[in-house]
Amino acid sequence: MPSAPKPPAEGPRPKDELWAFIDQTHNEALWAEAKAQKDADFEPPLWKDPPPPPAAKKPKKLGDWFWRVGFYLSVAMVVVSTGLLVLDAYRSHRDQKIYEELLKLQASFEAPSSEPGSTPNEPGQPTILPGLAAAYDENNDLVGWIKVPDTVVDFPVVQGVDNDEYLRANFRRQYSLHGIPFVDYRIDLSGQPEHQPDNIIVYGHNIGDGLMFNMFVNYSDPAYYEKHPIIELSSLYDTRSYKIFAAFITNGDTKNGYLFPYHMYLSFAAADQFDGFIAAIRDRSYLNVDMDVRYGDRLLCISTCTYEFDGARFVVFARELREGESTDPAPVTRNPDPLLPAAFTRLYGGRSDQPPS
Repeated sequence: MPSAPKPPAEGPRPKDELWAFIDQTHNEALWAEAKAQKDADFEPPLWKDPPPPPAAKKPKKLGDWFWRVGFYLSVAMVVVSTGLLVLDAYRSHRDQKIYEELLKLQASFEAPSSEPGSTPNEPGQPTILPGLAAAYDENNDLVGWIKVPDTVVDFPVVQGVDNDEYLRANFRRQYSLHGIPFVDYRIDLSGQPEHQPDNIIVYGHNIGDGLMFNMFVNYSDPAYYEKHPIIELSSLYDTRSYKIFAAFITNGDTKNGYLFPYHMYLSFAAADQFDGFIAAIRDRSYLNVDMDVRYGDRLLCISTCTYEFDGARFVVFARELREGESTDPAPVTRNPDPLLPAAFTRLYGGRSDQPPS
């Protein structure tokens, strides 16, 4: 049998095959070089880890709600309290400016005024004091002026239809914590002095900031009395001076028990009634003032707040100076055992005030 054909021996490749091989090899080299260059120039993106899934919200506890409510309420209270303090400070400053303006109008209490509108409408009545005429034109409720020399007390005095109208209103009838000194509504100061009551009562606030009647509580000290024994009270028509003879603390609220009726006596029908009233005042007074007070003397009563107990009042009594009497203080000592309200003695001790038997 003829033998199978042998494969051609390895030998030189044909020319076309050789160039195809060279082209293939060259292309592979070029691709490798391009890939290497591409790999060298490649900057992978800055991958970030994906954010973790949101944690499941825990249900609010009741305590958390109370804490939040308490926090917001506290913030609201601070804001409101601060606002009220600022408002009170503004009103206090406003009131002070009003009274400073009125003081400037108070030029003199000596000569009668000839300015138009400075006299009352009723014919035959005296002319209004020049220092009060302009203030009276601004507010016809003005009935006078009160002054304690060398103290802050130097204020107009008004009178309302009752004892509440000016309790929280200033001279211009604006709301005011200080109010304004006012005469008891039952008292008539519009007529001649001889027609005025035996006991003139003037009320004023003491809210502890040095204004209005704050200084009157100092009359519990004899040394203070010796420096400031005189109160000047002007009606619309004249000025009168009064010398202090008593100062005491009393109860102003029925829930505390007995009320000493210092504010109920405006006139006295007889000497024994007057003398009994003066004796009761002296028995309660912190001051023992060596000065006689007789039936027929006109009295001035100053009533203000004090804070030893809820509903406490501080009261100062003075009598009108007699003709030619000195304005110097009378001899004074401290009363060692004054009658004190029961609400006071329960807290601090002392001789307790009781209703008369």
